[in-house]
Amino acid sequence: MTYGKAMTVLGAIAPEDLGITLMHEHVYSDIRRLFEPKGEATPEDIAWWGQKLTLENLHVAREAGPIADNYVLDDEVVAIEELKELKVRGGGTLVDLTPIGVGRDPLALRRVAEATGLNIVMGTGWYREMYHPSDFSQRSIEELADEMIRDLTVGVADTKVRAGIIGEIGIHVNDPDGGVPTGEIKCLRAAATAARSSGAAVSIHMFGGRRARLQVIDILKEEGIDLSRVVLCHSDLIADDTDLLIEQLEQGVYVEFDLLGRVEAVPVPSRSAAVPDAILKLSAIGWTEKLLLSQDFCMKWHLKHWGGVGRSWLLTRFLPYLSSIGVTGEQLETIMVKNPRTLLTLAKPLV
Repeated sequence: MTYGKAMTVLGAIAPEDLGITLMHEHVYSDIRRLFEPKGEATPEDIAWWGQKLTLENLHVAREAGPIADNYVLDDEVVAIEELKELKVRGGGTLVDLTPIGVGRDPLALRRVAEATGLNIVMGTGWYREMYHPSDFSQRSIEELADEMIRDLTVGVADTKVRAGIIGEIGIHVNDPDGGVPTGEIKCLRAAATAARSSGAAVSIHMFGGRRARLQVIDILKEEGIDLSRVVLCHSDLIADDTDLLIEQLEQGVYVEFDLLGRVEAVPVPSRSAAVPDAILKLSAIGWTEKLLLSQDFCMKWHLKHWGGVGRSWLLTRFLPYLSSIGVTGEQLETIMVKNPRTLLTLAKPLV
């Protein structure tokens, strides 16, 4: 492992070369399974599902029903076009957190990095239980950890393209009072084992109420990993709960607001409008060094090519807005450059 460096899909680089970093994105992904029509679907729903997304049916699809093609990012030309703009607008690094089995494509990421000049850091690990492979329950925590460690230290399969972060590890609890599913606990423990061995940070898809969030932190404590190397994603969903945000921050983790600028395919619980206020409040009381921002684009219509705001929106619109409400330039530099640099710098193994 190259300690003290950041690992991109093109190899290790000095952390100082990362620049402005979007910590939670997807260049290639396939999340169709989440939106596939279920048993109650009508023939019309099924017909819409099978269509190819076009600019002509984009608005109809938002009103009438999901289109499978919207949930697949695999167009290299569009990816390069959008990421070139991000680079021109000042972006230095994008962290692609597409998990194993959800459309991750190491070789394609390497081609995009070469074509755009943007640093791309690839993740490793498994997503929500519904995406776990069929043999997941038979595999041990050590076996799962070994696969992640290999991705980090050798490369994915025979590609020689190495991951630089663990995640996004799927923790998804729909019941506000519910606990974390067994399979996802297993994946979390495996991620902790890989983190201890590799020195890589861990980024967690965190969807759930207070019980699930604190359960995740307790499990990571049991596994003995440094919580200052852990990111709890999708904190937009609790942006209006300052007490819960602080309760998590006091444990040492980072909180990440990463659903910014998105067009949603279906209505989802969101507190994105409260994010600027949360950032202002948390920065004012000393938590700037534990905050991260990103957009988590994972559908076609998040992209400018398909009518969305595009990959550079956070830099060109959201950061200036934060400045206008009182977030200082120094605080923004910490959130967008220094904090990602700290996390993406590979640390010595903790054991």
